[in-house]
Amino acid sequence: MNRYTGISLILLRLIIGWHFLFEGLHKIHSLYTPKPFSSEIYFRESSGPLGKFMKGFLPDPDADLLAKLDEKSITTDWNNTVKDFSSSYQFSPEQAKSADEVLEKNLKTATAWFKEGKKEIEIPSPDGKSTGTLKINYSIPQWLAYYKSKLEELDKIRADDRSWYLGKELDKARIAATRADITKGRKELTDEYDSQKTALTSDLQKLLTAEQKAKALQTPEKKVGFIHWINLMTILGITAIGAGLFLGLFTRIACLGGIGFLAMTYFTIPPFPWLPVPPLNEGNYVFVNKNLVEMFAMMVLVTTNSGRWFGLDGLLANLLPSCCTWDSEPKNKSV
Repeated sequence: MNRYTGISLILLRLIIGWHFLFEGLHKIHSLYTPKPFSSEIYFRESSGPLGKFMKGFLPDPDADLLAKLDEKSITTDWNNTVKDFSSSYQFSPEQAKSADEVLEKNLKTATAWFKEGKKEIEIPSPDGKSTGTLKINYSIPQWLAYYKSKLEELDKIRADDRSWYLGKELDKARIAATRADITKGRKELTDEYDSQKTALTSDLQKLLTAEQKAKALQTPEKKVGFIHWINLMTILGITAIGAGLFLGLFTRIACLGGIGFLAMTYFTIPPFPWLPVPPLNEGNYVFVNKNLVEMFAMMVLVTTNSGRWFGLDGLLANLLPSCCTWDSEPKNKSV
């Protein structure tokens, strides 16, 4: 093999390794920030075959919100909040009685609000542009009906196969406008729900003694869901792949892991011209994107001994000659 070809392959491995390693370290760092890494949004906005499969394992924020916004669910949530509060702070009988009164008052206010409360909302233009918005005073039930209609509209657009048949995305502006409308409605409805619940917890805080206020509220532990393990495997996987490529350690295994990871990302959001473009998409791709290019580059690297030429695989080969004996070139040749 030409010496310069070998040097180019080593540099290619180091560059890809640095890319994966830095991405992994950045995601690890995000776990200690207010906004930790999560692949949920990525899968939720996906339009490829793998993305559709993964969505079946993810919680649906729209369904969860709609399930909360009825009188029975509100009553259950408010009762559980008061129960947890009383148990955590060990309320006295007098405090427990006052807490029941607070519950009754706030529950009455909240259920009345979600039945008859008014809220001014802006309905955006159907073409997704900022002009032409319409302000309407909706009651919460009317607002919920509008929100549900937008969810049904988006499902209907996505179920239409004409983009597949014609090989061109025909509803880009309509999908973007509908999705933005749903996101806005979900946020504002959630904010309304949270504001009502905050009023309840604020009234409960007033019942606490100085000693009780010094204690922290004990919240029930959240169950670890499927997306938690996906996030963990993603972080550890890309960090290990990056470290292996950058250090030249178990290089071929790292390459195979990278190829598998990039193949999954490609088929989660493939750059097919008839699929909707995900939000925050970089560049304009048709069939070939950066993930596919990097995947094929790693396919080239997996056929070489770049980890032995410059990396810890070379050290392992000298210490353990019987290990990792797959050579892509005759042994009497070197870079």
